[in-house]
Amino acid sequence: MGITLRLGIAMPWYCIYLPSQPSSKVWAWTLVSLIRESHQKAGEPADSMVYHAFTDDGHNLFYFCPESEPVFHDILKFFTATERVKPLFVETLTPVLGPNSPQTEEWWANNTNSQIEGRQEPADNIEGLVPSIKGT
Repeated sequence: MGITLRLGIAMPWYCIYLPSQPSSKVWAWTLVSLIRESHQKAGEPADSMVYHAFTDDGHNLFYFCPESEPVFHDILKFFTATERVKPLFVETLTPVLGPNSPQTEEWWANNTNSQIEGRQEPADNIEGLVPSIKGT
């Protein structure tokens, strides 16, 4: 009788990348609004977590946990989300949903990546994403 190890396959996280440009606040707020609307229509499942981060260059990154894929499938497809491993330091990212989310229309109007402190993912954790999107 031996020990049998069963290795599970980690479910992917998903990431939507919105490049920094003059209209990025509008796109980001539109995405947040769509996320919240879809979440509400699905009955607000507690396990459908979505997080936001800014890169050092001011790009927007939206991370979706694996359990959220059925709820946000159409959004992920429309915004061509990429599959990712779970972000490092996910607890430091800004939640998009739930009572701890500071993201309101006013928040987006008054904040830029340089004004938000302590809520950024380390740059080395996005290295694999940016080149795949930019094609470099």
